[in-house]
Amino acid sequence: SSVTAMVSNVLHATTVTKESDEFADFGVGETQEESMEDGNEVIDKTLEEKRRYIAQTTERVFRRSFDILTSLKDISSIVRVLQMISFYVELLGPDIKPQLGILCEALPRIWTVASERVGDTEWFWLCRLYSSLATTLNHLVSRLNIVATGDPRVQGVIYPLLDHMFATKDIEETLATEALGLWRTILASGSEAARPLVKHLPSLTRIMGRGEHYFLGFSIIEGMLILGFRSEVGEQWGRIVQCLRQSVLAASPIARGDLDSTVRKGSGTDFTRRATEDALVATSLVSLLLQLYPTEMHT
Repeated sequence: SSVTAMVSNVLHATTVTKESDEFADFGVGETQEESMEDGNEVIDKTLEEKRRYIAQTTERVFRRSFDILTSLKDISSIVRVLQMISFYVELLGPDIKPQLGILCEALPRIWTVASERVGDTEWFWLCRLYSSLATTLNHLVSRLNIVATGDPRVQGVIYPLLDHMFATKDIEETLATEALGLWRTILASGSEAARPLVKHLPSLTRIMGRGEHYFLGFSIIEGMLILGFRSEVGEQWGRIVQCLRQSVLAASPIARGDLDSTVRKGSGTDFTRRATEDALVATSLVSLLLQLYPTEMHT
């Protein structure tokens, strides 16, 4: 009940966003520009006040949440508490920094619970737990960057978590998305933060080889190359080239030999739009590969 109450308070504090947007849209055609600007200022002020209130209560909420976690046995309850913590981290952004110490103390405890439950019959909720933990870390690293990745306590959770997620040969779709998203975010912290992830390059190309996650995968490969892991990436050359070819074929009917297919602007499905986005990031990677591996690219 304590968890439910905290979640309700958080949601209530942020409901103003949706309500304010609705009122801002009402009668726009009849309102003067100055009135709209005044209204936006009021909305911004209200949102800032709500955000300040949430920031002031964060430490208390975090400590209470982590105290609750130590007594929880049900994985689904742990996931819900972790999702609320992730919400706070995402909402507060860089302002979460004062609470980094609390997070760094608690995250290893949560990971211990997760690792102890490997093989648990509650596989669905166990996947949700790994996914929620990865999401929380993703928000934390994206907001604090090297401040987070440079902390040994955060490192003690991030890398074992990714090791476990990539160790699953047939990694679940959701887990793959969260794992690759976290990897991509870590790259912004520099080569030292990315170095422990080099060993997962075979897993990355294996996931992409299934025709999945080209966008994230190509972005990660490009980032690893930029950070200087040229020889390590080169070891996966054959798989990378095959994935590039697959992504282009998926995006282009002509490349597949389907000369009768036509693509009209604005008529694409979600699948075709995703394939186009994959091909675009593949093009960016090819441009970099041409510079770094000119001989291999022309053979």
